[in-house]
Amino acid sequence: MLNLNYMLMKKILLFFGMLLLSVFGFTQTSVIIIGETNPNANQTYTYRINQFIGVSGTNATWKVTNGKFLNGSTTLTQDVDNTSVDVIWTKAGGSGTLSYSYQNGSSAGYAGTTSVSIKGDGSTGGGSTGGYTWDLDNYGVTEMSPGETQMFSCHISNSNPNLVLTPEWIYDTTCFEKVVNTADNRSITLRAKGTMERRSTDIVVKLGGNIKLINMAIRPIYLSIINSDGYICNNQTTTQFSIKNIENLSGTFSVLWQSTPTLTPVSGQGTAAAIYQVGATSGLNTIKATISYKGIDYIYEGQVWVGPPAKPLIEGLAIGDYKPNTDYLLVSEYKYTDSFNWRVVGGATLLPGIDGVYSQRILRTDNLSPNKTTSFSVYLTAQNRCGTSPQRIENGYVVAGGFPDPGEVGRAGDPKFELQSATAIAPVTIKVYTFNTGTLVYSEKNVIDFNIQNTTLKEGIYVVVTTDQNGETKSEKVVKTRN
Repeated sequence: MLNLNYMLMKKILLFFGMLLLSVFGFTQTSVIIIGETNPNANQTYTYRINQFIGVSGTNATWKVTNGKFLNGSTTLTQDVDNTSVDVIWTKAGGSGTLSYSYQNGSSAGYAGTTSVSIKGDGSTGGGSTGGYTWDLDNYGVTEMSPGETQMFSCHISNSNPNLVLTPEWIYDTTCFEKVVNTADNRSITLRAKGTMERRSTDIVVKLGGNIKLINMAIRPIYLSIINSDGYICNNQTTTQFSIKNIENLSGTFSVLWQSTPTLTPVSGQGTAAAIYQVGATSGLNTIKATISYKGIDYIYEGQVWVGPPAKPLIEGLAIGDYKPNTDYLLVSEYKYTDSFNWRVVGGATLLPGIDGVYSQRILRTDNLSPNKTTSFSVYLTAQNRCGTSPQRIENGYVVAGGFPDPGEVGRAGDPKFELQSATAIAPVTIKVYTFNTGTLVYSEKNVIDFNIQNTTLKEGIYVVVTTDQNGETKSEKVVKTRN
């Protein structure tokens, strides 16, 4: 007898255990069905759910009472990718319901129901019902950035003093958080939450059985790796890297920090800021941050220079021999650099130049008698607070005899210049600098035929630096006239 009771009790417990597993394994999550809640009889209306929640290739079920779907049935099964359905309401003067349900295996289910009041007099639906009219105002805003706040208002004109109207605001809490709302709930201010992808979501307002909505796009947050130093010296023990704008990201995340061998993460792994140990080797380092957020990995990379500058490059060097008594514009770009040191030895001089975004000098070759030659060397180093770069040395030969030189820009004191365009058989890169200040004012890649007159630059004197596919450069001083 004891054994039989034990077996019976075991079966009962097993039955209730399976029943509880069934109930908790299929927990329902509510969805909102959006569409006309005061339709006319025998007219077709489109309804849709406010979000996509299923797995493509599975089916969702719609059911309707006092209405029918376009195929004449009251139950419709369709792929979950299709989030809308068309309904014809059939009972004039009555009420109807439309329901949605979706279940994918043992995952959480989704369900929603909406009720309608079917008109019986053939009047049209709209924003007027029960002696009042209403509308929504979001001040023309259709997009918000993470962290941005926006007020939304419901305007109601009520001719029935006995009718109390309080709007109900429904929004996705993963997209917005409420900042404040008025006592009558006719205005609400929401703050957009941060995410890694662009999202589109509906802000739904219910009033007296009617529904209206505002569709709002939320821009993704734009993250980047930053280092306050800009560049790092070898004698620094540590430096910090952090993720810019990550404070706008809602929800939990983790960060995996990686780098090239010169820099090694020593603390802060998993967080938005990491401390790196600085190695003794100079050069450009790549820092990689893999941000794990809501089951997806997002990879960001940044670069930082360690140590003194690299050997600088000089643009504007002539191809072939240099002409005597001629000016040539030499340019070197600032990069991880605080200053440059130019000097020349031999048959040329360097005129005072300008140091801005680019460092520039005018190289003036010596004046030679016919059939005479000489040579010179240009030396250039770059400095930052970490030290001095290796020295760049470029040699040139000055030959009297009228050899054509693609690098010629003419004498700085010449009253006018004829050259106003640059042509090439193969595509070249064009950079245009102001002659007086050396400021870069125009650049273009893959150019076959360039004419400064076709640009929007102001009239004046410019230096055009042309770089071909082999890295060879030439400089030309040009005049831009009024268009």
